[in-house]
Amino acid sequence: IAGGRLSFLRDLGGPFIYAMTALLIVVAAAFFYKLFRHFGELRTARSTAPEDRSRLRALRLLCGAWIAFYVVFLFFFIPQNTFYRLFYLPALVVLAGTFLAPYEAAPSHVHRYRAALFVAMLAIANLTFTAYPYAQVRATPPLALALELNKSWPKGTVVYFAQWNTDNELTRYFNPQTTWREVNREKFEQEIKEATGDAPIWMDTTLIDLYHSTPEGKLWLDAHTVRRPEHELVNDKFKLRFYEIKRDSF
Repeated sequence: IAGGRLSFLRDLGGPFIYAMTALLIVVAAAFFYKLFRHFGELRTARSTAPEDRSRLRALRLLCGAWIAFYVVFLFFFIPQNTFYRLFYLPALVVLAGTFLAPYEAAPSHVHRYRAALFVAMLAIANLTFTAYPYAQVRATPPLALALELNKSWPKGTVVYFAQWNTDNELTRYFNPQTTWREVNREKFEQEIKEATGDAPIWMDTTLIDLYHSTPEGKLWLDAHTVRRPEHELVNDKFKLRFYEIKRDSF
């Protein structure tokens, strides 16, 4: 239910995220205080609460079936995409409500606003560590690189690649002024030798890796490409780089 990463506090630190984190700590402290300080009331309410067992049992069975089918389906269907778990989030909320509803009808029930504090805690956590960080370009390094390339890729720029991937899709989307062409090594070298005009020619990561796989390819890259750190994103998580072809080297 609550997403995001605590590392955003370090990576995107600023007045807003620090203030929201402090607010989250206050709300969470209030929630857990009310939960444990008056925990005895919940036990008392449970023993005195009237319960429409047949209606609640049917609703619980429905929620259980909903959750079970999705858990089994998502176990096989791209299980690494955890955001698909949201498909059974409504069933989890309703299921929790079937156990909380009887307390509301208990004669001894006292409003402590625990549910409201819990909702506020989740809302603040998701805003602070999911919604706000992912609205920042710097939270998504490949997007930051794609936007940085706007400065180096004028209209008509041609980018050659050996294999299409999602990184190329992202980069191309934010650089609609470019043309992308799939080639092998022989076809690529032939095309750039025959290219006319002064349109910039670039290589993507997949084509660069193809050249890096052989000693001859590495020498070719050294002789015919220009490399700049602002056009690369290589670390433990990402591997994206774009080299510009030196047109005057042929």
